[in-house]
Amino acid sequence: MSYLAWNCHGLGNLRTGRELVEIIRAKDPVVVFLAKTLTDDARLKFVQSSIDFDYRWVVPRVGRSRGLVLYWKASINLTVEGSDRYYIDAVIDKNTENEWRVTGFYSEPDTARRHKAWRSKFTWGKHFESGVSIWERLDRCLVTNSWFMKFAGSRVYHLTCTSSDHKEVVYSAWGSGSGLGADGNILRKVERCGKELGRWEKDVFGNVRVELNRLKQVLAKDKRTAMISGNNFQVREIERDIEVLQDREAIM
Repeated sequence: MSYLAWNCHGLGNLRTGRELVEIIRAKDPVVVFLAKTLTDDARLKFVQSSIDFDYRWVVPRVGRSRGLVLYWKASINLTVEGSDRYYIDAVIDKNTENEWRVTGFYSEPDTARRHKAWRSKFTWGKHFESGVSIWERLDRCLVTNSWFMKFAGSRVYHLTCTSSDHKEVVYSAWGSGSGLGADGNILRKVERCGKELGRWEKDVFGNVRVELNRLKQVLAKDKRTAMISGNNFQVREIERDIEVLQDREAIM
């Protein structure tokens, strides 16, 4: 079972909503935590319908900033324990031997120790018109030793996105407490998901989807080059081209 966490930097535009739908269809998470939603409950309800999730827990935005939301499916036994402007805390399979906690957190509690404790690959980038870029490691998944022993086959993925300057974080939990049933059932789900994605991509988006995929591959390469050269002009140009195609895709 997979979980998605993303600082989406606003859910008010079609491009971000479409990209969220794409990654959920591809990764099939059962829980989704979104930070910095910057929108109202009506829009969050619409997003819930778009991604076909059963429940949501909302921490309202403050003016035009912040805002958190947790979505989850009925197939998982999740209980929200508490929340405030910085986090949503929940428990999976409460009061059972498989009980464990998942907390979606936004903000940095100790900036002085950030680089010392969380060294890893970059998950956030800001590109300025001067050609200079700033790269930071801001988005993470932290687990306890006991959780990792329960889900020993777990993996964390950082996915490139274009509608936010933060990468999406997906963690897949595979182990005795994953609640996914027999291996055959897992394989059937993966196979069915792949087939549905193939049909959806071909029938709905056609050439737009092909070109978007090509540009995203080019963008990933250009970002690596920009980290070395210190010049982000090509990155910003490709990002503009991607935004045009994503806007076209969102209204199709």
